[in-house]
Amino acid sequence: MVLTNKLLIVSSALIVFLLVALASTAFAETAIQSRAQVAEQLADFKRTAFEMRREAATLKSFTPHKRLHWQSHTYRPDALKNHVNEMGKTLAELEAMKPLASENQGMAIEHARPHLVSVAEKLTQAIELVNENRSNVHWVNMPRQ
Repeated sequence: MVLTNKLLIVSSALIVFLLVALASTAFAETAIQSRAQVAEQLADFKRTAFEMRREAATLKSFTPHKRLHWQSHTYRPDALKNHVNEMGKTLAELEAMKPLASENQGMAIEHARPHLVSVAEKLTQAIELVNENRSNVHWVNMPRQ
């Protein structure tokens, strides 16, 4: 009877140990998968930022001396607006995933918001300037972020 109780206790302890080991392995795999998802979202964010910088550089190349038609200029701020909106959605998803992120990923997510807000504000000002007077389009240059 005593031996049976000891075997039962040992086997119960072994089962608990195995369950803890399996759970920690599953947790580690989930953490790795979560960080990979965060990395993928950050890469998407970076790609969109690159596209936005390219559009801003194109807009900046439309100097006042070239005097292109105003519609040639307005396409670029609209494209930039689409990029900013896409980045805003991606950033919202990243912020929701931040508890799953590594420390470095978390810092990247935190630092992205102020830059995106700054770009969005400057873009809004540029679009409002053009909406006030179409000839202002020749003076709109988006800063590169």
